[in-house]
Amino acid sequence: MTPWLVNLFNILDNPNNPYGMKATQYWMGVQAKIAKDFGVSYLGYEGGQHLVVNWGDPDPNLSLERRNKILDLIRAANRDIRMAGRYSQFLNDWKNGGGELLALYTLPQTWHKFGTFGIKSLLIIFSAIRIRKPY
Repeated sequence: MTPWLVNLFNILDNPNNPYGMKATQYWMGVQAKIAKDFGVSYLGYEGGQHLVVNWGDPDPNLSLERRNKILDLIRAANRDIRMAGRYSQFLNDWKNGGGELLALYTLPQTWHKFGTFGIKSLLIIFSAIRIRKPY
């Protein structure tokens, strides 16, 4: 396991990260309260993890090679079992915080340079897991 991958999960778990798990949980709670105050359902659209490379960033230190390495890191994080834990935590935080229907951005989707958005990259991954460990 690379130290970069460990660092990425540490960043996600850092309670002071305004885009981390704790902040996401906090903002879901704030939004749920607003929905409740207005007497409307708390619904979500295009939810889920959104780790991406900012290809439009003009920073000269972010060469194409470096951006591709960041993309490789993001893909490794999505394959890591810890991401499944973060995803479950996110979904539980949504439900426990008052969230109702949550439409994820996409289910299985082939990864590309603009992101690795799906719960998994291929439908066959679910089938393989299911064969080994029936539900």
